[in-house]
Amino acid sequence: SAVWSYPSLNGCIFAGVFFIAAINAITTVGVLGEAQVVYYKEIAAGMYHPFAYLWGLTIVELPWVMFLVLVHTGIFYTIAQLDPSGGEVLRYILNMFLFCTTLLYFGQMISALVPTTKQASLAVGSLIGTLNLYSGFFMPES
Repeated sequence: SAVWSYPSLNGCIFAGVFFIAAINAITTVGVLGEAQVVYYKEIAAGMYHPFAYLWGLTIVELPWVMFLVLVHTGIFYTIAQLDPSGGEVLRYILNMFLFCTTLLYFGQMISALVPTTKQASLAVGSLIGTLNLYSGFFMPES
């Protein structure tokens, strides 16, 4: 017999994935805010091209995101008693990895566009709340 009903299982999956991705996006703002001063000094000194910094910033996050996704999947999959077949687990890992990297890079983008770290934190928090509200999960029954 199924432990979860279908709507509550979907809600649990949505909340778990969105929570991990949102925390990841919010924490990247503080890290980039602290590194912005150093970045501007290094660009002014001509130490490297801005594209190299962007490429390095993009690549360095991928192992951390994959680690978070694997830890979350290992814990959440056993708790939620989801389908343990290899294809379903890999599809879940891929979808979660793509969603986490999307929100992570969204947080990085907002951090680069907004002048201060406090404003970037406020912007990312409110925009993630708006994304959560209009994500399509909280649809009224018709």
